Amino acid sequence: MPPGHARKKSRLQLSKILVTGGCGFIGRQVVNSLSGAGHVVRVLDDLSYCAPPVFPEGVTFREGSVGNPDALRSAMDGVDQCVHLAGSPVLANPRSGPVGAMDQFLSAARQVFAAAADSRAKVVYASSAAVYGRNVESPISETAPPDPVNAHGIEKVALEQVAAEFSAERNVSSIGLRMFNVYGSGQSPASPYCGVVRLFAEKLLEGEPAVVRGDGSQARDFVYISDAVRAIAAAVAAPPGGTEVINICTGIPVSVTEVISILEAASGRTLDVAFEPDASPGVQSSVGLPDRARDRLGFQAAVDFETGVRALISELRDRGV
Repeated sequence: MPPGHARKKSRLQLSKILVTGGCGFIGRQVVNSLSGAGHVVRVLDDLSYCAPPVFPEGVTFREGSVGNPDALRSAMDGVDQCVHLAGSPVLANPRSGPVGAMDQFLSAARQVFAAAADSRAKVVYASSAAVYGRNVESPISETAPPDPVNAHGIEKVALEQVAAEFSAERNVSSIGLRMFNVYGSGQSPASPYCGVVRLFAEKLLEGEPAVVRGDGSQARDFVYISDAVRAIAAAVAAPPGGTEVINICTGIPVSVTEVISILEAASGRTLDVAFEPDASPGVQSSVGLPDRARDRLGFQAAVDFETGVRALISELRDRGV
């Protein structure tokens, strides 16, 4: 059984839930978790990043985009909650400046919240640690001012503003989860959301070299996939009311060089690493303060980084990587 996986069904109040982006890395595991807890789950995904997975019996899948008003309203009809995980085209180049794809993303987000308002549904949505950017506070609390350095962070700040707007004007209850670096079993290296842990793990096992931009001292807060799924389930279980943002993090910094060392220890292999100057804007440290998640959601990360890496390496080896 994967680390952090719950052995007993949650005692959540059962709901009808729409999951947008429910075929992605996080989305499909959220769907499995919510369905396993007894919720009635509907999935809307345009399959931009993946093929449709095999969902548990009772899960309804609809192929379509949140940017399509008719498809979205049909999918939202009759649900109590929407878990909004649909991605953004801007992730194909996360260090880029603002692009036209951001307008597309925010237009879709407005449609999600408008449809939720019409259905009187609560929204749990994926924000990101990218909203903090170069913020010097460490660990970073939710009260820190946003300072995004890339288009992904900028659009997530705008998404949070949309949530606040619909809370004030149409009484839509929402929880924005500022996800830190989610990794783990089931993540595709082809996805624009794929991070350093998964990429370096595959290069290590395939005997390929890896490139580190900068000196490797950059620190991140890594959240194992089962913990991210538990956090979303906890937000679904939270009573509706107002709008807020919550860090989903461990509070523990792990540097890029430590990532490499832990991957090597878990695999018994040595990664061939080349260090190159980092010419693009970057963030030296991004580590979250987990207190609000504990206090508001009763959530605390359960899987330490070494355990999560061992599970990832084991999964990749089982798949013949």
